[in-house]
Amino acid sequence: MAVIDGAEASGRLRPGGRVVEYTGGSTGTSLAFVCVARGCPSGFYI
Repeated sequence: MAVIDGAEASGRLRPGGRVVEYTGGSTGTSLAFVCVARGCPSGFYI
């Protein structure tokens, strides 16, 4: 959640912006839940 909060606060993630993450672990799963809850489109690659 801190990653998304920081990106929004700095202006790197604007409303409707897409989150793209390269992950193979639980961090990506957690980030996916946050994106869904916030309505951010997202893509995760392993």
